[in-house]
Amino acid sequence: MVMDMEAYKGKVVAMLRGYRENEVCICMLEADLQALERLDSYNGNMAVSYDHPSSGATNKVISPVETELLQKERQREQLQKALARRKAQKQRIDLALENMPYTQRILLQMKYIDNAPWSEVAATVNHAEYYVKKELKEKALARLTYYVFPELSLVNLFAER
Repeated sequence: MVMDMEAYKGKVVAMLRGYRENEVCICMLEADLQALERLDSYNGNMAVSYDHPSSGATNKVISPVETELLQKERQREQLQKALARRKAQKQRIDLALENMPYTQRILLQMKYIDNAPWSEVAATVNHAEYYVKKELKEKALARLTYYVFPELSLVNLFAER
């Protein structure tokens, strides 16, 4: 299912509005990974014991220590994947905003990331509020959408006109 431009703009707005929460989530995931690392170093001197009977068709012996290590490794992988996704999303927004014209960048940051009122945004960018709310906002969102989703600009690259 192909999304239309308005759907992509909606995703971009959601990414901007969730920017601060995304930063907090990145910090929390990093803290969780650090805590997991500290737990690993604390329990690192545990020995593997094969006192438990073998299980399964292969007679594979699984000790409680191995089970715990496997669970921690899965948890670490999940945290690392979530962290990588969050950081990639933040990086996309950061790179896109850095390459926006100043007025458009300020508008998007103030309105969607900082949640400033339109009157404050308009005063900062030195334009009339109605112009900022309508035309400038639409231009800025369209440009940001093409920056964040570059595949959109290539869709009709070779179409006949």
